[in-house]
Amino acid sequence: MGNAVVSALNGNSQRQLERDKAEEARILEMIKTGDPESAAENLRFLLEAGLIGDVVRTRRLEDYLAKREPGTGPVLPGNTDIARERDDGVPLALSSAALRKAGRSVGSLQVGGASVCTAFVVAPSLIATMNYCVSESRASDALQFKQGERSYAVARPAHKTGDGSMLEQWVLLRLEETRSDLAPLELSVVPPTVGDALRTVYFAGLQGHSKAIDQPKCRITQVLATSFKHTCDMAGGSGGAPVIGADGKVVGIYSMGRAGAGEGEGEGESARVDRLREALGTLTGS
Repeated sequence: MGNAVVSALNGNSQRQLERDKAEEARILEMIKTGDPESAAENLRFLLEAGLIGDVVRTRRLEDYLAKREPGTGPVLPGNTDIARERDDGVPLALSSAALRKAGRSVGSLQVGGASVCTAFVVAPSLIATMNYCVSESRASDALQFKQGERSYAVARPAHKTGDGSMLEQWVLLRLEETRSDLAPLELSVVPPTVGDALRTVYFAGLQGHSKAIDQPKCRITQVLATSFKHTCDMAGGSGGAPVIGADGKVVGIYSMGRAGAGEGEGEGESARVDRLREALGTLTGS
């Protein structure tokens, strides 16, 4: 019993640590504007969208915004500069025909009217993304899947899976109505292997449009029990994007990235689709 309690506490502590890291990353991303006023507006959005769950952190941000003098406040270099250095993607319209086709099944997951992550279609009425994209949102926040010029209402609750860290937990969300105009992406049945070439389509939230990566350098570098690491550098807002193998099938769901020392040197990590495929079969009866 004692070991079970310790294990449970350690698990809860790890999940809280990952949640804290995710919130800190969101805050840092939101001040990458080069402009104090834009940074403050972005921070207000995080609070209003319920994307900061820690009570102490929320109060500190509210206090800072209330007392901040116009034109002042911490900022980081603008996202356009960072994206130019660390984002390997090109506009989806300039990518290959295969990725443009896949892109019709990929879109922006919006919480309370603001884009927070990427999601993709896995069944006529189901989309997949990472759990952290919705776990801190309020029940009153409307969820929408925006693909191109069309928006689709997303129902709650979500079907979550994964007992590991928050960066390994993905979620299935059900559209409020079945859509025949959204073609599901096929999930791979082949386990990821080191050296495999990858491609991806994602929604670059702060840049406001879909992008794609199809480069020789985008490959798997390490395979873990529930995730794998790779060298595909994506922009902010790409969490939940499908990571696609050379055969055109989804092998992973993008969860996070770590910036490298220079251009093209970042590292990404994606959750494996093994358990997603199992859960999808349960929900769809296939």
